[in-house]
Amino acid sequence: MAPGQPAFCEIDSDDDSDTGSDYSVTQTQLAVTDGALEGDDETNPLVSRIGGRVAWLPTASLPPANVAQCQHCSQEMELLVQIFAPLDDSPFDRIVLVWGCARAPCQKKGTGSIKAIRLLSHNARWAAKLEKKRLREEERQAKKEQLAKEQKARQEEDDKRKKINPFSSAAGKSLNGGLGGNLFGADSATNPFGSGANANPFAPSAPQNEVAEAKDESAQKDESSESESEDEEDNEEQMAEELAIKASIETSKADWSDQDWSQKAPAYEPAQYLTTFAEPTSSTRTEAEQKKNKAQMQKLKQDGVQDVPGWEAEKYESMMAKGTDEIFERFVKRVAAHGKQIVRYEFGGVPIPFHAKGKAYEKIWPSKQAGGKTVISGQAFKAGSSGREYSTANIPACPKCGSKRVCEMQLMPNLVNTLRPKMLKGGNDGDYKVTKEDAEAERRREIEEALGHKLPNQPDADGITRDKVEQSTTEEQNGELTRRTGLKWNTAFVFVCEKDCHQEAEGKSSWSEELVELQYENEV
Repeated sequence: MAPGQPAFCEIDSDDDSDTGSDYSVTQTQLAVTDGALEGDDETNPLVSRIGGRVAWLPTASLPPANVAQCQHCSQEMELLVQIFAPLDDSPFDRIVLVWGCARAPCQKKGTGSIKAIRLLSHNARWAAKLEKKRLREEERQAKKEQLAKEQKARQEEDDKRKKINPFSSAAGKSLNGGLGGNLFGADSATNPFGSGANANPFAPSAPQNEVAEAKDESAQKDESSESESEDEEDNEEQMAEELAIKASIETSKADWSDQDWSQKAPAYEPAQYLTTFAEPTSSTRTEAEQKKNKAQMQKLKQDGVQDVPGWEAEKYESMMAKGTDEIFERFVKRVAAHGKQIVRYEFGGVPIPFHAKGKAYEKIWPSKQAGGKTVISGQAFKAGSSGREYSTANIPACPKCGSKRVCEMQLMPNLVNTLRPKMLKGGNDGDYKVTKEDAEAERRREIEEALGHKLPNQPDADGITRDKVEQSTTEEQNGELTRRTGLKWNTAFVFVCEKDCHQEAEGKSSWSEELVELQYENEV
């Protein structure tokens, strides 16, 4: 991904529109995993990933280790996601890092069990390129303005000539010129068919127009040629930029390599690549789903089997139970088309709620009585029959510059499914140890996915059947969930400074802690 371009949430209603083409997409990028990281990509900050350890941008110093410590247990957290996401026309390389605590009691306490930081590093090479691009654009704009002035002047001259009345006496002409002289704009006493300035008043500027059109066409060709040259230059610059950043990292490591606390932190291993694609619009998704279902039905009929739901839809629909709210059903419908999505990314986009419950929902989709209204131009995700709309009014402003925060990415349920407890390595607890209870929970989850619905909870040792919330509370009170047992939330919304502020006093690199809101399966 070239610097200056976003790496990969959504201004979109549940019934997003398209342009009428056969295949259309929204502004949201969907990220999915693409295998384990290889070679030196583990230390390359231009490579977005989930799990593993941080690949720092070139910087004089690192953020303190406490940015990745859980606010509740003060233990080191594991890196969940690292996204390389420089913004358009910014001279800064930029990564967003999200850590999460794998201890269930901490996660139940909400914010503080997951943290995100935005790290900026000034890129002198890219800044010079942006300046060159700015000057080139100014020059191009000046040429356009000059060309527009010339075209306007020619048009005014043409209009002026067209107003000439050939039957009236011309100033400076002989009054005895006669009709012929007036008709052809020449002095009939000398040459009534002469080639004076007004020899043909009905097409006086044809040659000039042809010259002007040729000039305009030449200018357009020059601009097109410049654009092609810039594209080639951008491609070459992208390769050079990656090499330059890698070289800068090696140089800057001398300043902080012995202070890199992230390399000793616990981690989900192995780290995995993220690859992205634009999310299809609802009409495109519907058409694709219809084709998929038709193909499945044909195959099943050939095999003599009744129709069954596809795996991706089943994976999410297995989470549904009686009494499920409308918002969750819409979430399932939206996500099931690409059930493997890990991250939804769009800077300043609109996220989609997991369900209509909990503190995060009330904050991000406030009721009308609480002053809830959209602050995003264009379409917004309306939360079902309640008519609630996405709003950042209740999201705390950036503490550094006071600007409002916007949603940059949404971490999806499949991230929780992908970063399993068995992948946990290192840290004070050492590698994750699978207990009998863990094995049973994993087996239960797999059965529920296969059946497509939730299994009833089993009674505890005292013979009482409790829901998961009650079980977790009891176990927490008994001190049985102090070890890392994996992620327990369903979706996370990451909000960042709208202006991507950089504190110049901090030098050529800076970092800021941002805001993360969580939604859980069992909320009230």
